[in-house]
Amino acid sequence: MTSGEREQSGDSTAPDPAVYQVPITTDDEGPIRINFDRTVVTSVQRDRLEDICEIPLDHETVRVWGNTASKAADTGDYLLFADRDGHYGGEYTLLARIEHATILDEETAAAFTEAIGWGEVSDDSYQHVMFLDPVYETTLDREEFWETVGYNGWPNNTFARIKFDRTGSTFFSEYDSIPTFIEEIRGEKLYPTESADEDEETPGPDSRPTNVDHPVISHIRSASPTVYAFTAPPEYWLTTVEYGSVSFAEEHRDRWAELSEGDVAVLHARAEPSDEELSPRPGGIVGVGILGRRFEKDEPWWRDEHEYGESFPLVAAFDRLFLAGSIDRIDTSRSVAEKSTATIDRETDALTTDRLPTDRANDICAEATGTEFPVQSMHATFRADDGTDERDRPIALVSAMAEALTEVSTIHVHESYRGAISGETLEGLYFPDDQGERILEGIATALRSGKHILLTGPPGTGKTEIARRVSSALADDYPYLYSGYEVTTATADWSTFDTVGGYMPTESSETDGDDLAFTPGIVLNRLKDTRTETQSNELIVIDELNRADIDKAFGQLFTLLSGQSVQLPYTRNGREIELTTTDDLSGPPADHQYLVPDSWRIFATMNTYDKTSLYEMSYAFMRRFAFIRVPAPELPADDGQLEDLVYEYASAWELDPDRNVAMTVGRVWRETNNAVEERSIGPAIVEDVLRYVDQHPESALEYHLTQAVISYIFPQLEGVPKRRQIVRDIAAVREIDDSLLEQAAREMLQVTLAENE
Repeated sequence: MTSGEREQSGDSTAPDPAVYQVPITTDDEGPIRINFDRTVVTSVQRDRLEDICEIPLDHETVRVWGNTASKAADTGDYLLFADRDGHYGGEYTLLARIEHATILDEETAAAFTEAIGWGEVSDDSYQHVMFLDPVYETTLDREEFWETVGYNGWPNNTFARIKFDRTGSTFFSEYDSIPTFIEEIRGEKLYPTESADEDEETPGPDSRPTNVDHPVISHIRSASPTVYAFTAPPEYWLTTVEYGSVSFAEEHRDRWAELSEGDVAVLHARAEPSDEELSPRPGGIVGVGILGRRFEKDEPWWRDEHEYGESFPLVAAFDRLFLAGSIDRIDTSRSVAEKSTATIDRETDALTTDRLPTDRANDICAEATGTEFPVQSMHATFRADDGTDERDRPIALVSAMAEALTEVSTIHVHESYRGAISGETLEGLYFPDDQGERILEGIATALRSGKHILLTGPPGTGKTEIARRVSSALADDYPYLYSGYEVTTATADWSTFDTVGGYMPTESSETDGDDLAFTPGIVLNRLKDTRTETQSNELIVIDELNRADIDKAFGQLFTLLSGQSVQLPYTRNGREIELTTTDDLSGPPADHQYLVPDSWRIFATMNTYDKTSLYEMSYAFMRRFAFIRVPAPELPADDGQLEDLVYEYASAWELDPDRNVAMTVGRVWRETNNAVEERSIGPAIVEDVLRYVDQHPESALEYHLTQAVISYIFPQLEGVPKRRQIVRDIAAVREIDDSLLEQAAREMLQVTLAENE
């Protein structure tokens, strides 16, 4: 014993050790929480303390706890740590045996507190120091235990001895003894881990590859993200496989909000499940992922939400997810609530079969930085001793697991869209009255009904922009359903080669491009990531769909759009290319298969003007779509009301035209739309006209207004019957140069203003 120690407990032979509750608030910024994470959840190198006091353990690292108690605990006593949520909530997390406890004098306590790092977050010194060996996860259920011993809340301090024989306690009718109780609540041992000098030699750093090429390692090195360790019961990760996401309770909103796109999460399964009906299994790391968007949900996904009414409304989706184990043995067509305990156990075994054991992860981390894997019940961050982000341990862990990791899709292919579309989706676009809300409601209803979307209306009403914005919003708000979207424009030249795909030459050193291989087209590329070959689900926006010859362009897609699988007349590696629905496929698609998720949709637009080179769409094709009308606004006959309407649109476009300019453009718009029944233009074209005119002096209004009409309105009249009448009515607007207009009409539209032609 060093001169700094006044008291040291001897070995205890008592059959009933004391058990102390150590409830710690879940506040990440609290000093007790930080110290717990640093010296109990993770280990401390013994050489940091050897010059201060005697170290009673032979391990290279130690786990230590301290407080201001004046009497030392006995060897063999236990600390029962808990994550405390208010006075009544939380859960027990770790069980640690006290191998040695001592009371340090004031000077030594100050030096110890500083050396171990407790002094970085608190001005207090902790003279009561406890060395812990071993440290376990605990399986103790808080609510059941409190009912047994008669507790109705947490103690007021963080070192409270449990009175097992208190009045009202039924403890000794349920347990033979305190040692029996301790034996039953012990979970996986976290510390100490198997060392290199024990029965099985642990590979050293030289035996592990140092130049492993893995996407997550490359991402960590290039982007320097924050890396987290998420620990949960083993069955929790089955829902992560299903939805490609991790969840947070409302009380952890601050932690959830701190996550950024591109951050990395190491996924750790603890040994004990959350339900005693499920089987325990050795814990370990089961995967790693790159985080994407955060969002909120109101439906139960995880088993604890279904079974026990818990709520995890805060979700972070993965952009990329890599898992060990036999993931194809996990059935994602049924939710975890629909599965029996036997099925959950079987699928959890499949998920954890190639895990990196926790003790091995500790060794790898210790070899990398001297600090073990940050195991705890909730969410930890890989940090260095100075509190900065640390990435050497995650890189070492991914390197060790690289061969066992397989990239999996983060898209839930069996989940249908059941949501709503926020009115903010159309922010910045102006629609009179509640027209915008009605359009969004119609789209959402059609999506929920399983229909594809066809937006129809005059040119310039914003159909393409609506489709683009809705697709973007769906990808942002439902990342577990949609991986993005693509916009393309149909042409008369389209064939199934463009939409479905076909054979194209491939280059190799042997063939110089003479080999042919199937190359997917616009539609199939939305269903499989061309870079990672994992399942994707990108919405597709096809502008001006009726420009294409539908039969020629879509061919086999007719069958697919009707909900049936179809084989294509192409092969890959000797097997026919298949477009398949979720009803006809279990597990992930093979290389020759393209799986259509239940939520996949086409958005298409169609102008109601009859332009040249347009093709009629068959009834069989049209009935796969819901037609959503996007009309041009009604233009009032009263000039004052017309002027007000133009200014409402101009305000949305952030324009402030002179009154005469606004009125004149409004008259041109009204004459264009009223000349011929069912022939009109939308506000987007009028915006182009107004922007053009507004850039020039009002003194030259007649010329520039006419030029704007020629540039932006005339192209919409090509091939339109009765276009002569529309041109004549526009020419009747006083500020139009009818001579210039007629010259352009002859050249572009092959019409004149003469009434007798």
